[in-house]
Amino acid sequence: MMRKAITAVLSAGVAVFSFSQAALAAGATSEAKVEVEKGARGGTCENWHSPGSVKWGYALGTECKSGPNATVHGWVTDKDADGQCVYVHVDFAASGPQDSKWACPEGKKIEFKLTGKGDARNISIRRIPA
Repeated sequence: MMRKAITAVLSAGVAVFSFSQAALAAGATSEAKVEVEKGARGGTCENWHSPGSVKWGYALGTECKSGPNATVHGWVTDKDADGQCVYVHVDFAASGPQDSKWACPEGKKIEFKLTGKGDARNISIRRIPA
């Protein structure tokens, strides 16, 4: 099973990740870790989505593990006319961080596919000034 840095577990088997100040230091103005639906797609894949508390954007997708690689596929949408762009950030265990393309302005939806070595340890939705 893919390992995640779980900070709390809700009912219905949904794992929630904490906010990270590291994202803010990298230029992002906000970050929220995604909620992972454990076992939603079987042993090698997990569905995930951004928390409902995030009003400025939404992201949804799947993480799949195949051999030494992990692929994170999904989409991200900008939901706020705030002059900022929304994107998904993935930290792969062996090959490091990757970001999706930015979704902006408000209403823009971007599909993405990111592949890296090792598990996708952290997946988060972030926003950054346009």
